Amino acid sequence: MWLIMSDSHDRIDKLESAVKYANKNRIDVLFHCGDIISPFSAKILKNFNGNLHVVFGNNDGEITGLRKILGQNVSRKPKKINIGNKKILLMHEPPVDFEKLEYDYVFYGHLHKIDIRQDKKLIVNPGEICGYLTGKSTFVLLNEKTNENRIIEI
Repeated sequence: MWLIMSDSHDRIDKLESAVKYANKNRIDVLFHCGDIISPFSAKILKNFNGNLHVVFGNNDGEITGLRKILGQNVSRKPKKINIGNKKILLMHEPPVDFEKLEYDYVFYGHLHKIDIRQDKKLIVNPGEICGYLTGKSTFVLLNEKTNENRIIEI
């Protein structure tokens, strides 16, 4: 199982709850689509027991501190990831044209709005883990073998 989250914006309590959920439920991979904000939030992500993949968002200001904690797990540019035979693109801002992207999965954030759709590829915006704009703190669980997904509110 994979967990996709975005836009934590230093909301420590929600970020901790999501990481604890992931560890308790033996999630294999956690993807964060950007806007972590501060190094103290990155330390929470490092408590995840599986594989962690992160991209910077437009509000991440403490780049040096975030890089120091997250190391190779974080990328400034959209991150191209291969897991098994699955091709994943992890990014913060949505692309101009999803159709031109040749990936099995595209995970993005930035809009603080849930967007899950599939035709040739599965596109996921998990909403916002911070809950600041919508009042809902959400992430998405994805079974990468079946593409079944669930929105989880914490």
